Amino acid sequence: MTENQINQLDPYVKVVNNQYVLQLPENNNVSQSMVTEIEDELSQVNADIKSNGYTIKTNDKTYGASTSAAFGVVLAKSSSNPTIKRFWWGIRVYMRNKTAVNKEIAEFKNGQAIAEFGSLVSPPVGVTLLSILAI
Repeated sequence: MTENQINQLDPYVKVVNNQYVLQLPENNNVSQSMVTEIEDELSQVNADIKSNGYTIKTNDKTYGASTSAAFGVVLAKSSSNPTIKRFWWGIRVYMRNKTAVNKEIAEFKNGQAIAEFGSLVSPPVGVTLLSILAI
C-alpha cells in the first residue's frame, strides 16, 4: 500500500471490540480489489492482536508495545531509544536524530536490516509500508 492509500483509507478503519474494521461509506471510490486487500490485511492483523493479547489504543489506532524493546538488536545500534508503533497498515519507527534515520534507511535500502527486522516484526503479508521518522 502507498502512503496515499493509507491516508485515504485510515479514516474508515475503525476500532470495534478491539479489532480493526473497515467501514466505508456507501458512495466511495475505493476499488473492490483494494477493499478485499485491506480486509485481508485487517483479518491478519486482527488475528495477531487476538493471539498475542494486544489491545488497540483507540486514540491513535496503534497496538502492541510502543517501544524498541522487542526490536532492540536491529535498531539499538542505529538510534538512541527509537520508538516503534504498530498500526493496521504496518509499523512506524521514530528515531531521535536525522543521522540515525539516514543510517537506518541506508541499511534498509541495501537489504542489511530487512531480514533481521522483518523476522522480529513479522507484519502481515501484504503490509509493506514502513515509516522511519526523526522526532
